[in-house]
Amino acid sequence: MNYERMISEKLSVRVGYGGLTVEGADELSLVEEYKVTAIPIGVNYFMGGNHNLVIGGGIDLIKVEADVELLGLNLSEGLTAFYTSFGYRYQKDTGGLVFGLNGYYIMFGDAGGVPTVGIDIGWAF
Repeated sequence: MNYERMISEKLSVRVGYGGLTVEGADELSLVEEYKVTAIPIGVNYFMGGNHNLVIGGGIDLIKVEADVELLGLNLSEGLTAFYTSFGYRYQKDTGGLVFGLNGYYIMFGDAGGVPTVGIDIGWAF
């Protein structure tokens, strides 16, 4: 879920909330459940009319309710990661359907980073 607000004709701010439950197995084949929560906070810059090239960035507050490591970082302690984004967005000035496709690079400091993709589907009013 995400809320985005245009603060000028070409610039928006956004805040979101994401939750995910993942099941995995340990060495003894016991199923474990991992709950992941992410809160992204960022800005986007739009170039174009109804069809936009979008460049953005911000921070992502990540918490995992299990003892999980990624790139040598213990995510159960919480983590603030920076991200950049680059993509396409279809959005009319008059509102209505919003559609986008973005590539993201989430940076975990000295531990490195992870590329990922995202799809935007929503309604502008």
